Amino acid sequence: MNPTTPKAICTVASQSHIGQFLVLVRSILRHEKALAVYLLVIDATPGEIPEIAARATAFVGSPALTLTILSLDAVYGDEVDALRFRYDAFELCNVARGGLHHWLCERTTLRNWVYLDGDMVCFGPLDALFAPLADHDIVLSAHRAQPGADVDEDLILAMYGPYNGGVLGLRRGPVAQAFAVWFRERMLKHGQVDAFLPRELQPHQRFVFFADQTWLALVPTYFDKVLIQKARGLNFGPWCLRPGENFEATSSGGPQVGQDAIVLLHLSGWQAERPHILSKLFPRDLSDNAWWRSFSAGYADELAQAREAFPHPYKYTHFADGTPISPYERRAFMKLQMAGKRLDASPFLRRAAVENLAADFHTYDYVSPGYQIVTPDAAFPNMVEGNRHRQNAPFLRKEVPHKWYVDIRQPANGFISRDEALLLHNTARLFAGQPALEIGAWMGWSACHLALGGVALDIVDPLLADTSVAGSVTASLTAAGVMSNCALHAGSSPDMVATLAEGSGRRWNLIFIDGNHFAPGPLEDARIVEAYAAEDAMVLFHDLAFPDVVQGLAYFRARGWQTMVYLTMQLMGVAWRGKAVPLKHIPDPRITWQLPAWLDGYRVCC
Repeated sequence: MNPTTPKAICTVASQSHIGQFLVLVRSILRHEKALAVYLLVIDATPGEIPEIAARATAFVGSPALTLTILSLDAVYGDEVDALRFRYDAFELCNVARGGLHHWLCERTTLRNWVYLDGDMVCFGPLDALFAPLADHDIVLSAHRAQPGADVDEDLILAMYGPYNGGVLGLRRGPVAQAFAVWFRERMLKHGQVDAFLPRELQPHQRFVFFADQTWLALVPTYFDKVLIQKARGLNFGPWCLRPGENFEATSSGGPQVGQDAIVLLHLSGWQAERPHILSKLFPRDLSDNAWWRSFSAGYADELAQAREAFPHPYKYTHFADGTPISPYERRAFMKLQMAGKRLDASPFLRRAAVENLAADFHTYDYVSPGYQIVTPDAAFPNMVEGNRHRQNAPFLRKEVPHKWYVDIRQPANGFISRDEALLLHNTARLFAGQPALEIGAWMGWSACHLALGGVALDIVDPLLADTSVAGSVTASLTAAGVMSNCALHAGSSPDMVATLAEGSGRRWNLIFIDGNHFAPGPLEDARIVEAYAAEDAMVLFHDLAFPDVVQGLAYFRARGWQTMVYLTMQLMGVAWRGKAVPLKHIPDPRITWQLPAWLDGYRVCC
């Protein structure tokens, strides 16, 4: 590198941590004649950038500094709002590293640059950091160059990743470009820090993420010309200080440990209120070390001045109404995005919707073995997984861990489960080409599964009188390719059912009742559909978890129909006569099933 060319460093920070990074910049300029700095501020609006840049330049007070400050909007555009909700401040600072590297590749002509965490202090020239970029496209910083003292130390390192993300060098070229595109995309999707959270908050159950360091572990495998920098002095963090070692002053006044002179001291986890402790992550007491006492006292004073100059608290911690955003709600929103769904407004404005979606992460879809699988999910863009534990519905079976789907526009109302929907679909296949009736359709999820089974379906629901509901149902059934098999009827049972039957002379072979769950609704539905059922007919009930719904099934049993209960999330019932034969269903073997008292004496399919 030409000595007249300023070395370029970059970092990401919130406004409250700009001052700490500028303390690092000051320390670097004690050893470098010129420095180009690129700072991405995650919580600054574009309009705030000029004032921040002016204050930062004044704080450093050096003509050798060339400073470029970016807002998150400049790097991520329309994604900013969702990013600030999905990730907390620490996570977002990690996520935005990917975007910053990509921006530097696309929007500058820099030959090379090094990312440095803001919680560092420099004690020498950065030549040893930049020199490897003459021959390598990516330079990673190893946490350790030798095994831990025991298996637990190595397991901790495996969780945090073999490379520390606080130092990362890139050289412009095809490799850096490919890395930047890959890194930006991976960090957008999974930049979370799981290590400090309860297991139930980890939306990706197969892995524990630690922000960028999870992905950096793959870099030497995926990309060429990668150097793993093992010299401790170029990124000396608290994980580097071995038992029995201590800091000593060199002739220049900087620190060394053993034979390693420290160029960059990484103060990860250091706290100004406990300056004698190495790190909250590695709580070694260094109050008896003369160099550390002197350094930490001076650094604490300089850091206090910096924080006074940049006192801006992070503001994306609350909903617009002032309610704090919990980790549960952030993880629920992440899970929502992982499913390809979007809210119709900023998540900061949709507290009720996000709270209702704050998910139980130990859920899964179960389907009885042997069923034909259809997945018309794409036809229901507003269907997402809801959180049963946020609901006050008295008979919602919250103990069953099957995913409970809701419409994001009205997240208190649930759809039938995946298992129940496919029970309907595979039953409908037995009646392909024959007339079928559904009482109670909500947003069309159950109707879609019935129609995909090939029946000619009449759908009766008073909600269809609402044009927005009818429009949504029509759009979904059209997208699924079954609208031509369906007829929508805005009205209530039993009156609308009688009108349809009398007007057309129709008799239905397959009937699904998911209407009014409270007396006398289920009994009235049962009476009217029996009056217009075909000789060979089957009637399915949803939500036998509601005690009044069993009145409908009991009616058919009293009338001589055969009856049975299916062990599904909300419990389904079936009544049949003539040549109709009910579908077999194998309940989820992971669940110890218990029936409510009102289903005593009913045959159970298992």
